[in-house]
Amino acid sequence: MAMHTDKRKSAKKRPRRNRMMAIALTVFAVYVVVVLTQLQLELNERRAALEEIDQRIAEQQRENEDLTDKLNNYEKYLEEQVRERGLARPGEIIFQEIPGME
Repeated sequence: MAMHTDKRKSAKKRPRRNRMMAIALTVFAVYVVVVLTQLQLELNERRAALEEIDQRIAEQQRENEDLTDKLNNYEKYLEEQVRERGLARPGEIIFQEIPGME
């Protein structure tokens, strides 16, 4: 009869082990899902930050190109700026149109 009682004890232990293993796997699965969700959120934030930085880089490149163009054509740029202020070269006469006079 001693063997018979040992079989009952081991038979009772197995369902507990299986139940504990199922609980452990469930906890681990929940942990993995939480970690993956956090990583996905962080990845999305970093992608948004990278996109913003790319936009600023593109804007700075356009500004650099504009400044390079002005530097390469500085005489033309200076003349445009002077003319916008209504100035003329020595000996030039500036004619301004008066609105409503015909």
